[in-house]
Amino acid sequence: MNNKKQISLSILKKILGNPKKESDDLKEYEFNCKTKVCRNDVNKYNLAYNSTNNIFHCWKCKYSGTVHKIAQDFGNSTDLETLEDLFPKTRSKFKPKEKKEYNEMVSCSYPEGFKFLTKKSNSKYYKSAVRYMLKERKLSWDIIKKYNIGYTENVGNRRYRIVFPSYNSFGQLNYYVARSYYDFINPKYLIPPKEEIGRTEIIFNIKNVNFDIPVFLVEGVFDMIHVYNAIPILGKTPSDFIIQKLKEHNSRVVLCLDEDALYDSINLYNELTDYGLDVYFIEIKEDIDEYAKKHGKNGVIELLKKSVKIDFQYFFTKLALKEKSKKKYVDEETLKKDWEDIKNNLLN
Repeated sequence: MNNKKQISLSILKKILGNPKKESDDLKEYEFNCKTKVCRNDVNKYNLAYNSTNNIFHCWKCKYSGTVHKIAQDFGNSTDLETLEDLFPKTRSKFKPKEKKEYNEMVSCSYPEGFKFLTKKSNSKYYKSAVRYMLKERKLSWDIIKKYNIGYTENVGNRRYRIVFPSYNSFGQLNYYVARSYYDFINPKYLIPPKEEIGRTEIIFNIKNVNFDIPVFLVEGVFDMIHVYNAIPILGKTPSDFIIQKLKEHNSRVVLCLDEDALYDSINLYNELTDYGLDVYFIEIKEDIDEYAKKHGKNGVIELLKKSVKIDFQYFFTKLALKEKSKKKYVDEETLKKDWEDIKNNLLN
């Protein structure tokens, strides 16, 4: 048993009591749950804890989240600090430590050599950039015009790139993502220099976001253009600024992260619901941009209609199956078929 696992289990045992079974090679442990619904149950062991992913779920009352939540709700500050030191990326990465004032008027400069794609040119670089957008990305001129998408040619430290700008609430440029339109140019993506502006200082596309209607959180800018009222979080985790804005408006949130970000989606779902936000989840095996290329606008609309509340029994089982089978993805039919085997064997 590794040291992290040993320490986390000792904290859980102190808070919840001894698990049903315990051994060095176990990955899943069953504890008695301490919520108001379950605290009078004797030796029911409804709370399942995955020591690999540090998440838990009570099959009876649906109490769930990362291991830190148990320490916060039923332990003490020392327990929580210990777990934060052991697993600093599992809970606190989403949660702002304190309210911070953000300047919504921050701005930056376009990269050197920036030109709008709507201004036609006979340049070979212009033709390559247009070909990339229309043929490879399968986007329309309407999208290019709507988002003021531009490009660079053969000058500057952002050369040979499509430039996707972001504007603040006052219409000023506050960020951009620059993507190479030639395959041999690496890295594929570049952003403004950190000394000029940081990702956490802005909300990409905030000029076009209405926080009083459902807000869709997606990963990248090319995902954003297929979804109405979307914010690209530019990675797997939203900034404190985004979370603060959602809280201020008590926004309904729909998570549209890639399938490979399943762990992050579950943790983020927990964090946002902890704030009292109404959160939904869309399960997709690829990113929104790739899905749109295959299924078109109507396909994306139908996908978005399938947003649901997370069923933690389903996802906790899915994570366990994923670990057990080592497969990239386990579909719903497999889960239904193997559920009894999972319930009886996997968690023992």
